[in-house]
Amino acid sequence: MDMLLFMTLALASGGSTLSVDFPHGGCRLTVHEDGGGTIAYAALPQQVRIEAGTFDPAEVTARLRSSSFPQAERPIDDGRGSVSLPDASPLRSIADGAMVRRLLQRAWDARLPPASRLDTDAIDLIGRTCGLDQER
Repeated sequence: MDMLLFMTLALASGGSTLSVDFPHGGCRLTVHEDGGGTIAYAALPQQVRIEAGTFDPAEVTARLRSSSFPQAERPIDDGRGSVSLPDASPLRSIADGAMVRRLLQRAWDARLPPASRLDTDAIDLIGRTCGLDQER
């Protein structure tokens, strides 16, 4: 897919946050300790809510840790994203956009119903902009 995709995956784990941006630019996924979370797009205030239990935060952390590298080895650029791990290690580089995209699609598939018409429109916009499957 040629679309520029930005995803942030944030895992609240004992007050820590894990985030993934891939590449810098638009879609954001946040995962909470309960395995739920949100998808957002850039500065839009609306979010797509994700059902609790969708993710295993420890598993996602391990997968992202093993798929990322210190910036000194692989600098962050347009073809890579960045990973901030809960252990407060320096920002890391990630090039596995397909793996990050699968996480985002998994979250999209577990989205909760919108709370209002405004939310419905925002969810549709976020889905289209992020290139996510609109079927459900």
